Amino acid sequence: MIVVEECKNGDLEVITGFNRISTLLEMGVTHYFYDVVKFKSPYQKIIAKRSLNATKDHVAKGVPNTPGDYIKGLQELVGAESIDNSNDDEIQKAILLMSDYSLSEPEVDSIFKKYRKTNSPHPNVIALNVPMANKILKSLGLPFDGYMDDPSYESYGRIGYARWDGDITSQIARWVNLYDKRKKPIEIFGFIQNLNPENIKTQRENLEKELESGILWIKNHLQEEYHSIIKLVGFIAQISTKNPLDGGKRKERGIVDINGNIIIDTPDGL
Repeated sequence: MIVVEECKNGDLEVITGFNRISTLLEMGVTHYFYDVVKFKSPYQKIIAKRSLNATKDHVAKGVPNTPGDYIKGLQELVGAESIDNSNDDEIQKAILLMSDYSLSEPEVDSIFKKYRKTNSPHPNVIALNVPMANKILKSLGLPFDGYMDDPSYESYGRIGYARWDGDITSQIARWVNLYDKRKKPIEIFGFIQNLNPENIKTQRENLEKELESGILWIKNHLQEEYHSIIKLVGFIAQISTKNPLDGGKRKERGIVDINGNIIIDTPDGL
């Protein structure tokens, strides 16, 4: 099935059937049937784009929806102001509709959790995952994802990681070997997944306590030279509330402490 929408200027936008059209053109077929639809709202259009690609026929003959497709659809719905991003029930219902009811409850829940990792329900909260956190650290000239061996980076010669989990037990042996090789401390930059602005201090404290537990294990089991190889520098700023007493700049910027006080500011101070 090929479905298109007629735009205001008369052009046709393909809603589903891209693969079918491509196959037909490869076969030399230039005339084919398609269904023309009109959507009453952006919500209906965004839902239809995914639901029409979620049928058994499409899965069998084309490219099925992936979790990333559903997450992109949710982001489009939020961007079009067609859904309340703070309403978990609305988000999960939209996932189910986009799947044309083909997803099970556990599958919907799994996609919903992946979405929430990088799309906070709270206004003025920046949701992060490791790749996003690494980009921020790079922009700040800080080390990320291990030893920085590229001389073009400001953090050249340093070792750093973005961590949402303070449990470093499984990393101790690798980090000790890395320290032996580079003789540089391991700098940790924490961030919170599923951040709740009302409990952010507690969430940051819990991550710090988990990290301290791993450091204590090192002090109890390894030689003294390793006791200070791991350092929590601070937390990646995740609160974007404006501060009227600071010229309207973000309250949290760059790297902050548990209380949100700036430790390392952004290059432009914004």
